[in-house]
Amino acid sequence: MSRYARSSAWIIAAILWPLTQVAAFTTHTGVIRRYVIVQGNSTSGSWDENDSTSTEELRRQLGDRFAWFRKDGYEYVVTDSAVLDELDRAMQPQKNVNRMQAGVNRAQQRVNEMQGRVNAHQHDVNAMQAQVNGHESGIDQEMVNEKQSDVNAEQADVNAEQAKVNAMQEKVNEEQRRVSAELSRRVQEIFEAALHSGVATKLR
Repeated sequence: MSRYARSSAWIIAAILWPLTQVAAFTTHTGVIRRYVIVQGNSTSGSWDENDSTSTEELRRQLGDRFAWFRKDGYEYVVTDSAVLDELDRAMQPQKNVNRMQAGVNRAQQRVNEMQGRVNAHQHDVNAMQAQVNGHESGIDQEMVNEKQSDVNAEQADVNAEQAKVNAMQEKVNEEQRRVSAELSRRVQEIFEAALHSGVATKLR
């Protein structure tokens, strides 16, 4: 595997880091580990397919603005506007990270397109080299070497751009780690307050 391929694999793994994992709560008893926040078309939180209540089912029941969470084996929903506003404010730093990540994704796409062109040019050079190796007329090693030099220069440009994208991704990852810790704390506080104030309704 080439250095570029390894770098690209790392980037792809990084950009696919799902939003549903941004709040990884501890597994201690009483801590809220599973939750969903629905704000219009946006759905965020930490949940899995084994949760008994689906987001689609909740949308049918509650509309497009609510929160669901599980605590101590029970499920709760919140539709109180003040609580949902608090959750929305708590999610703002994560939304900023998402915008940063979208910028990295666009930059990575441009690098991928550059790499695709380089790969095509390298394929042409390889075909020319095969002709030289087969002693076919009309082409010589000097021509192949010149073309290969051009491709190498193109690859160097791609590598330089990939390094920039990697640096951008690292900044996003650092910000994600910082935001995740704060988001976990704030979401926990908000849901606990909703429980204590009675605005969280038990489902089951």
